[in-house]
Amino acid sequence: MKKKKRKTFLDYCESFLIVRPSDEPNIHQAIFTPIDKIVHQKPADTPRFILEGISTGLATNFENVEDLTANLLMTLEEQNNSQRIVEKLRDDSFISIEEDSGILEATQLGKATMASALPPEAALAIFEDLSVAKRAIVLDTELHMLYLVTPVNVTVWQEADWHHLFEIFTRLPEEHRRVAKIIGINERFLVDRMRGAGIGGAENERKFKMHIRFFSTLALFDLINEVDIHQVSEKYRIPRGSLQTLQSQSATYAGHMADWLSLFDVYTFLDS
Repeated sequence: MKKKKRKTFLDYCESFLIVRPSDEPNIHQAIFTPIDKIVHQKPADTPRFILEGISTGLATNFENVEDLTANLLMTLEEQNNSQRIVEKLRDDSFISIEEDSGILEATQLGKATMASALPPEAALAIFEDLSVAKRAIVLDTELHMLYLVTPVNVTVWQEADWHHLFEIFTRLPEEHRRVAKIIGINERFLVDRMRGAGIGGAENERKFKMHIRFFSTLALFDLINEVDIHQVSEKYRIPRGSLQTLQSQSATYAGHMADWLSLFDVYTFLDS
């Protein structure tokens, strides 16, 4: 009978890295540079990281949050921003902070955001969209509902032709214009963009994203109504590959949105 070999654990191991001679100095520097001297980029999703820690119970107070952020290899200055991030999460209603004990707890909005795998800024955008929609929603066309499931930061144009988009806007049917009005789309912004104005500033950036999202929704609307993709591509001057990507992203976004809404009471967005 063959005897089984016992598994052993080594105290060391070897690895071989094959590089070009010209890269050897950089590789040597990367390997032997002390960890506290490494220059790194600040994580872009730190607010979500902290929110996830609070939602799962890993961080129930600010000291726990500091311990979590220390694992991100953040500098001391960046770790000091943790308190600012926690306060921002509280101001945006993602978490609550008990005044006496300082205990951190995720709100319904925060828990829904984590369960749906949405970044906090996207969850806030959805909340704002639905808050507007609960006051007035156009149901004689599917365009408004489709707008709600179009990704917030959609990018289908590298350089949008605002003259062409303005021409499309002027030919919209009445029901689509009602949707545009409720959302906040207006001719004045389109005219400003045609003249090269309306650029810069947080408010103009918000309007820019909103208008790009609306025209992307128009393209999706034609696609779901079985207009040939070549015609849609030509009409909106969007590459066919970008249209297919937009369809896929919208389907994923709609799934995240459904998960997000499933954790809310049905009357959250229906009360007056």
